[in-house]
Amino acid sequence: MIYGLKYKVHPFFYSIPRVAVIGFFSIILFTFNKRKYKLDLKGKMQNDKDVELFLKNNENLTTRRYNYSDIKKMTNSFSDNLGEGGFASVYRGKLSDDRLVAIKILKQSKGYGKELINEVASISRTSHINIVTLLGFCFEGPKRAIIYKFMPNGSLEKFIFSKVESLLGWKQLFQIALGIAHGIEY
Repeated sequence: MIYGLKYKVHPFFYSIPRVAVIGFFSIILFTFNKRKYKLDLKGKMQNDKDVELFLKNNENLTTRRYNYSDIKKMTNSFSDNLGEGGFASVYRGKLSDDRLVAIKILKQSKGYGKELINEVASISRTSHINIVTLLGFCFEGPKRAIIYKFMPNGSLEKFIFSKVESLLGWKQLFQIALGIAHGIEY
């Protein structure tokens, strides 16, 4: 009250500081997210360059590189899902020569380009009866896939960890464990 006069403050006057505070925090949040996005993008681009460099330096790999459109065609647009895991989905597919394949589509995760390198490098150089054969891979932008020879009986995990009464006896499980050990030793 000034000199006995009452002034009525307009409600709009109270909203100005609120809007300013909300705007300030919005700008900070936007800047932080933009910076984080740039760092993530830079890391992904470096990861892609590392993978491409590895593939260029190892052109003598016995596996073939496929385009993503080839993968989509092989899997009939991903119509036959064989399984799902934390890092990949696996689909049944068919090569142009009618060989059946299992195609592992890697999910995007931090360092998943390095996962592809490790798997392609380690399995492409091995040829053993107890190790699945790697036939090819796809590295096209964010799309990554690994192509294996199809195993008609499914994965070993299905037999060992089945909730149904054991499909395999102890003798067979021992033989499998021995085969795995030979594969690892190789």
